[in-house]
Amino acid sequence: MPDVYNRIQAGTKATTLGTLAMLAGVAFHHPTWLPKIILIALFILLTSPVASSTIARAAKMAGLRTQKNQQEEC
Repeated sequence: MPDVYNRIQAGTKATTLGTLAMLAGVAFHHPTWLPKIILIALFILLTSPVASSTIARAAKMAGLRTQKNQQEEC
């Protein structure tokens, strides 16, 4: 990935989808746990994008630029 913003997006997407896939597998193996698994999945779907955007905002405030902006500067 060329810059920090792309790496944040890729890492968040992989983590979120991987965790949801694991939870789906657990739900098939233990159907009685479904209400708890749904709550966990909702928590992950709500908090993961917020955490990712917070990290990206901190990177922007720290002065990190995208690769495109770095190339234009040179």
